[in-house]
Amino acid sequence: MERWRGLSLAEAWQRARDTHLRLLECLQSLPYVPGRTESRLRRRLRWDTWGHYQEHAAHLREWRRDLMSYT
Repeated sequence: MERWRGLSLAEAWQRARDTHLRLLECLQSLPYVPGRTESRLRRRLRWDTWGHYQEHAAHLREWRRDLMSYT
C-alpha cells in the first residue's frame, strides 16, 4: 500500500490491471489436472485474490462513501 500511495488513480488502476493480466498469463500456462479440485496453489491463489477481497471490503465501501460525499 505504501508503494502505491503516491500514484494517481489512473496509475494505480493500470498497475492493478497489469498485475491481473500477468496473473492470468501465469494461470493459463499451468497444466490442467483433471479431478484435482483442491491444491496448495489453488488455496494460495484464493487467499491472495478473491478470498482476500473481503478483508478490505468495508474499507473500500467507506472510501467510496467518503468520495461520494465530496461531489
